[in-house]
Amino acid sequence: MDDALDWGPAIDRLRAGWRAIAVAALAGAAASATLDSVRTDRYRAEAVLAVARPAPPIELDPRFEAPEPNPEFPYQVSSLRAYPELVLADGIAQAVLDALEADGATAALAGSFRDFDDLRARVEVEAMAEGGLIAIRARAASPAAAAAIANTWASVFSARMAAVFGPTDRLDALAKARDDAAAALATAEAGRLERARRRAEERFVAIARTVDELTLAHAAARPEVRVASPAVPSDRLPWADALQRALAAAALGALGGAAWVLGTRG
Repeated sequence: MDDALDWGPAIDRLRAGWRAIAVAALAGAAASATLDSVRTDRYRAEAVLAVARPAPPIELDPRFEAPEPNPEFPYQVSSLRAYPELVLADGIAQAVLDALEADGATAALAGSFRDFDDLRARVEVEAMAEGGLIAIRARAASPAAAAAIANTWASVFSARMAAVFGPTDRLDALAKARDDAAAALATAEAGRLERARRRAEERFVAIARTVDELTLAHAAARPEVRVASPAVPSDRLPWADALQRALAAAALGALGGAAWVLGTRG
């Protein structure tokens, strides 16, 4: 029992130096508040994207049906994991910066960023609702700038996904062949050439059926990304985050003050 640690002297020193500890805590909180007041990303804005897989209007073939979700993990892994990473991809970030520069209203805002990495550092992405919703949160020096970044990012990503998952080259080629067959059929009907008309009609019907089936299959499989809720400028500051930072700084200051008291009065 004689070797037991005696905390009495340390506690007495802390009590005697409580003023120094309090001053250190207040200094930490004041420093945090000062840094928050001069930050260039004080305001926030959020845009929300909706991710959906449209069902085909009719059932042509079981191969075109979307697979049933696994009851043990009933989420779309592509939506839940891949989309937040895609939203912050280099190409998307650069396209957003280019779009901001091209718009006269946001050209000055784009000029405040060194490159797309600097812009991307102001953006956070979160998958919500089991991957069905994607929140894009932007920070900037003004409410309008934060909303512009979030909305531009959402629009650019939605347009990029539409281009990526849009009609394929094969579908475009078949659509052109269908139009050519329709023109040939019209020519044969105008010339009253029955044999040529039958051949043109058979070709047109076969190609049109293939185009319709591929279109339905493509629509059933492709994800659809749309802006569900655009960002709106708000003058409200994230005081909760600032308070958390101030409390953390005060706690660190108090610990530093306690260490100083114990060290100088030991």
